[in-house]
Amino acid sequence: MMEGFGEHGWEMGLGWMSSLVALVFVIIIVVLLIRNFRNPRQRSSLDILKDRYARGEISHAEFSDKKRELR
Repeated sequence: MMEGFGEHGWEMGLGWMSSLVALVFVIIIVVLLIRNFRNPRQRSSLDILKDRYARGEISHAEFSDKKRELR
């Protein structure tokens, strides 16, 4: 007869550890998602200008002028 955990004690230990690792990953993902929603990536003025030009809100001449002003 085995003492301690018994015949399959190491399997129980691995199950406990894998659950702990999974919990840590879930916590990390939640923290990263919360950070991303609180602090979204700030878009540059040039990115916004390019989007406006792509949507046709401004002409090529306006785009060129504003781009030159930003630089």
